[in-house]
Amino acid sequence: MEKQNISYTSEKLPVVSEAVIETLARDYAKREIENNTDNFMDEIKKRINSENQGLYHYLEKISNGAPKPEDERAFRIGVYLTYELLRRQTESDRLKEQNKFI
Repeated sequence: MEKQNISYTSEKLPVVSEAVIETLARDYAKREIENNTDNFMDEIKKRINSENQGLYHYLEKISNGAPKPEDERAFRIGVYLTYELLRRQTESDRLKEQNKFI
């Protein structure tokens, strides 16, 4: 069986793999084709709100101070996708750890 590498930064954040990045990029591109990126972002926003309310409120506060609406949207997309990458990598790492014992 192939060794499953799980890596973390010095701050203990997961190092996001190319596979996770490609998967999220593919999911986002699919939503763009379907003209459904707003729903995708709303799903992530709801997840942040339910899992990490302090972060959610902080993001709401600082993004509302953007000088232009398109700046606010770009900021939110960047933050939401970064959060989703870290979440997906954490889930991937958890599954790798579980499979180690099978």
